[in-house]
Amino acid sequence: DGVTSTATTALHAYGGPGSYTWTLTVSVAGGQNCVRTGTVSISNAPPVISFFTATATSINAGQSTTLSWATSGATSVQIDPNVGVVGATGSVTVSPRETTTYTLLASSPSGSAFRRITITVNPIGGTSSIATIVTVVSASGFSGAFYKTTLQLNNPSNSPVFGRLIFHPKDTSGSDADPFVVYALAPGQTLEYKDLLFNIGVSGNGSLDVVADSGPLPVANARVYNDGGDQGTMGVTEQAFASGDALAAGDVGVLLAPSDFGNFRFNIGIRSLTSGVTVNFTIRDANGVVQKTVSRSYGANTYTQQTATAFLEAYVFKGNESILVSVTAGSAFVYGTVADNRTNDPSIQFATRLP
Repeated sequence: DGVTSTATTALHAYGGPGSYTWTLTVSVAGGQNCVRTGTVSISNAPPVISFFTATATSINAGQSTTLSWATSGATSVQIDPNVGVVGATGSVTVSPRETTTYTLLASSPSGSAFRRITITVNPIGGTSSIATIVTVVSASGFSGAFYKTTLQLNNPSNSPVFGRLIFHPKDTSGSDADPFVVYALAPGQTLEYKDLLFNIGVSGNGSLDVVADSGPLPVANARVYNDGGDQGTMGVTEQAFASGDALAAGDVGVLLAPSDFGNFRFNIGIRSLTSGVTVNFTIRDANGVVQKTVSRSYGANTYTQQTATAFLEAYVFKGNESILVSVTAGSAFVYGTVADNRTNDPSIQFATRLP
C-alpha cells in the first residue's frame, strides 16, 4: 500500500482488506540487487459480539424472557434453537417449554463468533419438561441377534411425578401422533420396563423422549442389549440428556472410528431437536489428513442411525479415523456405536461439545 521499511524484520498493519503486492530488495555494495515479490491477502477482522443477554435466565413454564444482542462485522447472524436469522443488533422474546441453551452465531467470510445463554424453565403443574434417550430398539441384529431395550425410571423427589415416554420412529420427523406410554412414580420409587418398546406397543429403531407432565423429570437409564439366548450380551447403557447437552450451532465435537474393522463394526446416529439441524462431518485419517467432508440436514425431532460407511456416503474406513462434527444450524445429539463382531456387545460414544 505504498509504505516502505528498511528494518531487518518489517512489521506493517494494513489499513483495509484487499490483495497487496510486496517487494523485497536486498542491495550489496559492488553487486546486483536481489529482488523478490509476492502478494498478501488481507481480510476483515472476524465478527465481534458485544453482548448477548436475557431479561431473565430462570422462568416458570409458560413465561417468557427477552434475548438481546449486539454484533459488528458480521454478514449473517442467527440464534438457535427456534429463532433463526436475526439482525446485527436487536431483541426477541422467547417462551421455551423446557430448559434451553440459546446460541448466537455471528458469521462472515473472515470467521465467526458465538455466545450462549441458558434459560432454565421451572416446570409447574400442567406443563412439561423433556429429556432424550437417543437410541432405543426392538429389532433383529447381526448374526441372529435380537436387540431389546430395558428402561429404569427413578423419582428422587419427595412428591409424586407422572409423565409420558414418547417413541420417535427412525427416519421420520417427530409428531404429536407418535406412540407413548404413561408413567407414574411415587416419591423415591424406581420403576423398570423390562421390554420398553413392547410396553409402548411398537418395534424397530427410534429414540425416546422422557416427558414430565407433573413434577420434576425422573432419573432415566436405558440398556440396549442382545436378547439372543446363549449369544445374549450385557449391551450398552444410556442416560437421558437435557436439550442443553446437545450440540448447537457453532459447536464442534469428535467421534473416533475403531482401529480394526475386521473385529468391529461402526455405526453413526443423530437425533435432532425441535429446530432441526445441519451438521458438517469432516473425516481425518490416523495422521490427521482430511479425507472427506459430508454435510447433512434433518428436520425437527428426527432420529436416524446407519453404518458409518453409509452415513458418510460410501467412505471406506481403514481404522483410527477421527470425525469432526460441526453444527452450523439447529441442535442435535450425535453419537457413534462400536459393536464386537464376536460377542455383539456394543459401546456408545457421544460427540460432546469441545471447549
